[in-house]
Amino acid sequence: MSHVGRWTQLSMRLEVRLSSSPARQDLSDRFPAQNRYGHAVANCDVAWDCQIVTNQEQMAPSPFRDRAVSYLEVPATDIVESSTFYRQVFGWAVSSDAEQGSFTDGSGHVIGHWRSDLEVAGDQGIRPYIYVSNLGQVLNEVAAHGGTVVQPRYTEGDLWVARFSDPAGNIIGVWQQIPSSAEPDN
Repeated sequence: MSHVGRWTQLSMRLEVRLSSSPARQDLSDRFPAQNRYGHAVANCDVAWDCQIVTNQEQMAPSPFRDRAVSYLEVPATDIVESSTFYRQVFGWAVSSDAEQGSFTDGSGHVIGHWRSDLEVAGDQGIRPYIYVSNLGQVLNEVAAHGGTVVQPRYTEGDLWVARFSDPAGNIIGVWQQIPSSAEPDN
């Protein structure tokens, strides 16, 4: 089966419900959702019908989001080892057939496959960064499950950022917002 065919099969198994409710309303006057930079936080569907997402109204996770990263092909020297690593460190949902190597990330918005026929990216090319809520814990799990921290935590604005090498040798970034209760780095 082609990689596109496997992608389509995986995306169909996600049981995604696309919201087509005509009753969408602008909630910005009642729920001014903004990030720390003052930008509105919204979900938009393919028709560019933006809506504010509140705790009372959550959109189902879906890779079918217009202009968003939704599918990754990750180089792997051993698909089973890579599947196990990402499942143990990040809690990604991995196909029951580890040899197939398909996954859904922790958000439910990104799906993909590990590919043994692709050259390991190493420190070259596009570098994805994974958001985590506890960077220190994740870096400990990376080391405990066969990865290597290649750039320890550093501060970048109001973020903590680090990079690690997965078992195949791909360099991946991880980051979190610095908690307001955290002591500043020296």
